[in-house]
Amino acid sequence: AFSGSVEEFELSKTLFDELIEYLSKYSGKKINTIILPGNHDCQKLTEENKAREGLIKFAQDNGSEAIDQSVVDILSSVQTNYFDFAKHYNPEPIYSSELLNIYKFQFGDKSLVFYTYNTAFQSILHEQPGKMIYPVSMFDDNLFKEKANAIISCFHHPLHWLKPENRREFKFHVEKTSDFYFTGHEHEHTKSLISNLDDNLVYYV
Repeated sequence: AFSGSVEEFELSKTLFDELIEYLSKYSGKKINTIILPGNHDCQKLTEENKAREGLIKFAQDNGSEAIDQSVVDILSSVQTNYFDFAKHYNPEPIYSSELLNIYKFQFGDKSLVFYTYNTAFQSILHEQPGKMIYPVSMFDDNLFKEKANAIISCFHHPLHWLKPENRREFKFHVEKTSDFYFTGHEHEHTKSLISNLDDNLVYYV
């Protein structure tokens, strides 16, 4: 979407449906889709919302410990239209919340796990790198112990959009739990192979 409106998501459905139909006919395969939100999927960011703005500043000033479920509920309320849209395309998750969805696919004897993180729940109209917070500490470590041939993490904002101390925490978490991770937001292409010198390799796109 551009500004998270119902009308924009209806147009998106037309695009997605045509694309899925075309790819399915072309490949002769079932097409699986996984959608996660970005800042343009948040509605009414142009309107003044003092309560939400105050909570975002409070979280930025105090770190991830300042974010609990009540804060998440308010901050993610601008994504209601996105959540309704995503239900049409995302498979049944093995775990679901406003901040994280986990999907597992089985193809014969091979399996894939996707961790999709909603970094955009805190988006504002004019975002600045190094300000955002993602409260990874809200999640039980057992959520990230799924076994698979490949584990892929996806989130919209690249790591440098997070506050430095939170960036270290989230980066450690993602590289510990993933074989690949994908980000969006910026219109520059980059890819890298990350090694911690303990035979742990992570690919970043």
